[in-house]
Amino acid sequence: MVSGADRRSIDRPDTTQPAKKQKTNHTNSDESAFLDHLFDSTSVAQQRQQYAQSKPYKHSIFTALFEPELLQRVQDEIIGELTFSEKETDIYKVCCLHF
Repeated sequence: MVSGADRRSIDRPDTTQPAKKQKTNHTNSDESAFLDHLFDSTSVAQQRQQYAQSKPYKHSIFTALFEPELLQRVQDEIIGELTFSEKETDIYKVCCLHF
């Protein structure tokens, strides 16, 4: 059995939330987003050697992984698509991210 308060919440959708945006389809799963030379045999061999010789624990350092144009597009998409709303009560205040 549904109570009156429960029935009202079912009958009327919550309109306080902003409308959801359509997700962007990211299907590029190849290596084209990475720097061109990253997967060359010489680069891979150098990374393996540096990893094997790393101390005090095994680790790798990559100074650059992605093409700068890709990172710029990601930044632009985040700035353009990400929204938030503030919610506040008498004891706390939070920001809710919406994708």
